Amino acid sequence: GVTPKSLGGGKYEIVPSSNLVGKRVTISVSADLGTGRTQNMGGQEFRVRAVPNPVAYIGSNISSGKISRDLLKGNQFLTARMENFDFALAWRVTSYRVTVVKNGREVASVVNNGPQFVGSVQNAVNSATPGTVFEFTEIKARSIAGIKNLSNITVRVR
Repeated sequence: GVTPKSLGGGKYEIVPSSNLVGKRVTISVSADLGTGRTQNMGGQEFRVRAVPNPVAYIGSNISSGKISRDLLKGNQFLTARMENFDFALAWRVTSYRVTVVKNGREVASVVNNGPQFVGSVQNAVNSATPGTVFEFTEIKARSIAGIKNLSNITVRVR
């Protein structure tokens, strides 16, 4: 079932339970007329869909592969967005781990909170040489749909 949550101003939010995913539900609205009577205002059928994981990117569109150090320096943040979904939910990257590999050796592994590269991650980007690998793992993003774990991103500086 579902339970409406008042948002104030006569607006309500309905969040269906996960056991309704893939099913159709009818939401009916009735109004208290203030006279002790209630009037049915109608209903609408909805298909309940699961919210898929968004896709993580460095900057706005770098998802993997070989990139220049300048491109990486110019995009020192992660973003997340929906792909192939009917609704444009806004996602904010809340945390991730960055592992830096130079000459086949792990030289740093840092957890970042928030979307921006900070501290040692910025330093690693600024001092990256060709062949340096940046692995972004444990990426988490938040929206009104909750917190989701995103796929990893791996880039190599060319």
